[in-house]
Amino acid sequence: MRSVLIIFFPVVLILSSLFFHLNYPPVHDHQFEGRQVITQDSEMIFDFIQGGETLPEKLSGRELAHLKDVKRLVTIAKLILAFSVILTAISMFQKKVSIQLKRGGWLTVLLGVIGSMFALSFEYVFHGFHKLLFVSESWIFNRTDWLIILYPQDFFFTFFVSIVLNTVILGFVAIFIGVLLRRHPYYLLQ
Repeated sequence: MRSVLIIFFPVVLILSSLFFHLNYPPVHDHQFEGRQVITQDSEMIFDFIQGGETLPEKLSGRELAHLKDVKRLVTIAKLILAFSVILTAISMFQKKVSIQLKRGGWLTVLLGVIGSMFALSFEYVFHGFHKLLFVSESWIFNRTDWLIILYPQDFFFTFFVSIVLNTVILGFVAIFIGVLLRRHPYYLLQ
């Protein structure tokens, strides 16, 4: 049971960072400043991905199919997050949780460092990610397609780097809390 916290805690932190970025408009809206039509369409797409039903009319059939695939993956990620939160919460009631928090935090930081290395070859990682998770190259678009105009690859690079940075910060916060609990066990019964 001890390793549950170490393994699933990073999953919670990584997916929490992802959903923070999906749900907190200032993180992505700065790329659309001064372009109201684009901002409205982007909001519709982000709402759709989170469970909404409406999409901009100017999307092609291929773009619609891709966004449905993205919505399906976001739903799966939500289920993984919920499962991971439950397992993490249950494992928090074990002895020596401070040690497990520190180890989970360090694993999270390590995964963040690996993620930052992926950022160095982002185009390769971006293509590999899409080949792995999307069927029949439904994710390949022309430069003139509305999704590419809304979300060029630079958008995803910034999004990815922000998630990695937030994840590393959360990992260090977990380490700090683990150290604090270890030094001051009266904060938590161990």
